[in-house]
Amino acid sequence: MFQPAARMKARITHKLRHSTLLAYVWRRLMFRTTVIAITGSVGKTTCRELLFNILREHAPAYQTRNNENDLWGVPGVLLRLRPWHKFAVIELAASGPGTLKQLARLVGPDVAIVTAVAHTHTNRYNSIDEIAREKSELVRNMRRRGLAILNGDDPHVRAMAELTKAPTVLFGCGSGNQVRAADIQARWPQRLNLTVLPGSHHAGCTVQTQLVGAHWKNSVLAAFAAAASLDLDAATSAGAISRVPPFRGRMQPVKLPCGATMIRDENASIDVLRAMLEVAAEARAQRRVLVLGDITDCGKVKSRRRLARAGEMVAPYFEAAVFVGKSARHAAKGAVAAGMDAARVMTAEDFAAADVLLQRTIEDLQLGDGDLIFVKGQSWQHLSRLAFAQLG
Repeated sequence: MFQPAARMKARITHKLRHSTLLAYVWRRLMFRTTVIAITGSVGKTTCRELLFNILREHAPAYQTRNNENDLWGVPGVLLRLRPWHKFAVIELAASGPGTLKQLARLVGPDVAIVTAVAHTHTNRYNSIDEIAREKSELVRNMRRRGLAILNGDDPHVRAMAELTKAPTVLFGCGSGNQVRAADIQARWPQRLNLTVLPGSHHAGCTVQTQLVGAHWKNSVLAAFAAAASLDLDAATSAGAISRVPPFRGRMQPVKLPCGATMIRDENASIDVLRAMLEVAAEARAQRRVLVLGDITDCGKVKSRRRLARAGEMVAPYFEAAVFVGKSARHAAKGAVAAGMDAARVMTAEDFAAADVLLQRTIEDLQLGDGDLIFVKGQSWQHLSRLAFAQLG
């Protein structure tokens, strides 16, 4: 009775191997295309978008579409490359031990970018050191005459410079980096604005982005460093970055009919939650409301304690909160224990119930211009649909 399922699995596996082999051969035929591969626990998608928009102003370029960044998606990305593409920006994600090594060997990048190492996918890795080893495979498997662009402020990423004899460029805020950021300003409603200081590749310039939050600085610096290493004009790069909107579901602001601004984020990692809280804490806003689903990457902490910790973390920053999920009561208890007004702490099992509670909160608090609604949760919870519901 299980033969059809086994046959289907074998067919899918064969198809994956076939497409991977074709992609490997096709990539080697695209020898005139400069392939830039990006990985990292956080910030890689936004870095990809920024760099692609810089490159395509100079020559035909191609990039990963949506989130085709795993063993299933990357072969298709490579097979869509064409001889007239001078640049290709490809995002690579680690979905388990050994996967990034396979992807790096398949892509064979000319330029390797590592944005950061953080506590993402801890359900698949035992420690942050194991995550760092996985990410380092991109540097180990780039082309001999390649270039590594690394986050010099992250000790796990900076150590990757020792794994290759190829040239490396470090970016960050520290004085030891070749591409550095200064005068960082990102207090909402202002978007991220920073100065890229002079390095070995380019003159310094001011970069005004549309991104929400100072934590995106590494994505901006990595894209800027990659463009500079390809001898592209700094002013043109800064202009291209200024025209890139936030990637959907990555601290994406949406203006609601009531006048308030909803900031959507579909990355449920604990590290990204901390970045969101920094934005909320510094924002020039009259009131702040939170809709929070489950979070990830807390190690092997049981869901009850994980959610209670999340509730404790967010309590100081919001006037009201809706926690979503079957175990949301634990987050609510943590928020109340940390000092939140119990009357403004609500729970909902799913998106539909959360929508009703959010609408009630908007009416009760009379939210409008100058107010912020943060929405964060795992993609399967579909909390991003709250924006569509508000927009009718």
